[in-house]
Amino acid sequence: MTLFELLIIIPFTLGLTYLLIVLSVKYYTWFKALNPKNKLRLWRYLTPRGILSAINEIFRECLLHLRIFRQNKRLWYMHMSLAFGWFLLIL
Repeated sequence: MTLFELLIIIPFTLGLTYLLIVLSVKYYTWFKALNPKNKLRLWRYLTPRGILSAINEIFRECLLHLRIFRQNKRLWYMHMSLAFGWFLLIL
C-alpha cells in the first residue's frame, strides 16, 4: 500500500471509528433509559423472525415501493427506478 492510499484511507477509517463509538454510546444511554417493560419488548422483537420480517418490509417498501404500486403505477415506476438506481450505486 502506498503513502497516497494510506492518506486517503486513514481519514475515512477514523471517521467510521468515531461514528461507531458515538452510536454505541447513544444506543447504550437510550437502552438504559427504557423502563423494564419496554426493554423486554425490545428483546422480544430482536429475534431472527422479527429481524427477517423487518428486512422483508424494508425490501418491499423501500426498494420495490409496493404500496405506491397499488395506487399509481406510473408514480411507482419512477420511485422504484430511483430507489433501485441508488441501491445499485451504493452496492
